[in-house]
Amino acid sequence: MAYYERARFEYDKPVRIRAIKIMVEIKQAGLLTAYVWDDWGGNFISLVKDEPLAVLKKQVSPSDSGTWIEMPIVPTLELDPGHLVYAGLIVNGKDGIRLMSDGEQEKVEGMPGKSIVWLSKEVDKDFGGNTVYSLAKGDFMVRLETQNFDVVAEEDLLFEPIDSEVTGIPSLSRGGFADYDNDGDLDLMLSGRGLFKNSGDGTFIDVSEEALPPGFSCNGGVWGDFDNDGDPDWFGTGKNDVLLRNDDGVFVDVTVESGIDDTQQFVCEGESGLMNVPTESAAWIDVDGDGYLDLYQGNFICWTEGMPSLDILWHNNGDGSFTDISAESGIKFGQFGGQAARGMAPADYNNDGHMDLLVTDYRLHRNMHWKNNGDGTMTNVGKYSKLEGNMDATGGMFAYGHSIGASWGDFDLDGYLDVFIANLAHPRFFTFSDKQTLYLNDGAADPRFLDMTQRVILAQFDRTITANEDLVIGYDTGGLG
Repeated sequence: MAYYERARFEYDKPVRIRAIKIMVEIKQAGLLTAYVWDDWGGNFISLVKDEPLAVLKKQVSPSDSGTWIEMPIVPTLELDPGHLVYAGLIVNGKDGIRLMSDGEQEKVEGMPGKSIVWLSKEVDKDFGGNTVYSLAKGDFMVRLETQNFDVVAEEDLLFEPIDSEVTGIPSLSRGGFADYDNDGDLDLMLSGRGLFKNSGDGTFIDVSEEALPPGFSCNGGVWGDFDNDGDPDWFGTGKNDVLLRNDDGVFVDVTVESGIDDTQQFVCEGESGLMNVPTESAAWIDVDGDGYLDLYQGNFICWTEGMPSLDILWHNNGDGSFTDISAESGIKFGQFGGQAARGMAPADYNNDGHMDLLVTDYRLHRNMHWKNNGDGTMTNVGKYSKLEGNMDATGGMFAYGHSIGASWGDFDLDGYLDVFIANLAHPRFFTFSDKQTLYLNDGAADPRFLDMTQRVILAQFDRTITANEDLVIGYDTGGLG
């Protein structure tokens, strides 16, 4: 029975792979075939087995066992951007050529080992990949000879990384900046769990204990002055959402008084009924132009069953309370039964003076592009505007993209906002899911958007400090997020 032995290599910069160096155990003379495989989903263990990046062959004999065998890659293999790849062998039978290992694998908490045995016994019916993995007894003796290219000199870097020990900010995944104490410096709510006050000298102080309610916790959120008192308040997202009112730098939990409660019919983890649903994103926008910020609550799916939930639009009554206007505003029935809301990007895309909203949806769901009609109602124009994404019906499944977020800006300086939508395009979904896309606004009264991604070289965005719009792109392995 054949199985895979391979080592994982991680590159965060563009790199050329020039050769594989490999040490193997050879019981009988034969053909050594080595592979370089691309990553297949960014989970640090899955590879694209049917389309290797490189296949290298060399006749070997038992005398080659335990020696470094070098196999040049011609032409060199370029990874741009750098990402995960795997190198190794397919072992055929008990007498097949096998990788040798050295010592014990380095253990990194929360991460799979870098030397992996992949047995071709079981196939996951959802994505067709093998599911049986085990760690090698040691580090496989595989090396890749590489050369970095397009390296930016230190003196040419526009941004300088600053260690968390210097800033006082621990590692973050989600955060939001706002001047919560009105001292002129932007402070940081980190991952919805901790508040860090800007000292004004490039460092931050954790003021969570004195400024936040006891036991406060959520996975993200958004700043907005919902009570119009001149300081930013915080809506925290998660399974149990929370609204914090900023009272002179001390935050008070006013969730119950606000009336914000996303309880709805939901199915998750084997349970069905009325329950709170997971919220991944939110946006403060004044939908009806009354001078008070309303709240769009972007709700997510149950991760295990994949069941969607409905987003909710909350009208700010101006007295600290909110009313669910999802039905009368039009958003409830325009969601097609619910989506997996992941990001929010408010913008007046048609220059009519009313704030519109682009909701980027995950799990191959269509994006929701809400046009503000100026009368307290909103209409999903995503299909007309093209911003819902490109529908692919391969295999009978209606697939769009894994949209994470979006950023508006006047890319071509014509007075109309364009938008960049970042999609997490898993390699195994490349053939049918949306990729990162730059859309240009056509400037019509009811604008449509033209996909300009293939006509613009994103790497050549303006690198200087000018009046033009710049773009920062975060890369995930094999895709863009």
